[in-house]
Amino acid sequence: MDLRIGFFASHDGSNVVTVFDNIKEGKLDAQACVIISNNSDAGVFDIARDNGVAYYCLNDKNYPQEKGSLDDSILDVLSSYNVNLIVLAGYAKKISGKIIGVYKNRILNIHPSLLPKHGGRGMYGLNVHQSVLESGDKKSGSTIHLVTGEYDVGRILAQEEVDVGEDDADALSKKISFLGGEMLVRALDEIQSGLIDLNAR
Repeated sequence: MDLRIGFFASHDGSNVVTVFDNIKEGKLDAQACVIISNNSDAGVFDIARDNGVAYYCLNDKNYPQEKGSLDDSILDVLSSYNVNLIVLAGYAKKISGKIIGVYKNRILNIHPSLLPKHGGRGMYGLNVHQSVLESGDKKSGSTIHLVTGEYDVGRILAQEEVDVGEDDADALSKKISFLGGEMLVRALDEIQSGLIDLNAR
């Protein structure tokens, strides 16, 4: 599959950097086409500028969600760059059913736990890691899954574990963030080569 990736990120986009670096080094056969954020101050825009990649801030303020205008604006941007795969890299907004319908089985999310544990509404950022610690789990990790209309229930494409050990929520977050970027590159490589079939059930 010829990968033309659109990234959605709300903050610093650390996983985006890992993908960009692997593309530049020739380790991943893909094209980073555009970055979309809902946050005008997102650090991921610096990554876009440093790499010569187009970027857009699209949110409810500059495109009020009336008559689907925000969704249509996002879809217009993705279409203009011929994006065929969306990667959510710390995107703090739920993807609408309209976008999911257009990109069915073509939206990946990186979730910082071993789904189905510690997923669902409100399970993002440090909330996830605090939930892991409060549960007493000895293992946590990262999951890459397809996005559906429900939080964190889409088909799992990849998972890797880490030991929780004596980590607090912040330390666990950093450990899993590093893991997620490397996992994402491997998953994208397997999608590109056909080892992962996004249409499989």
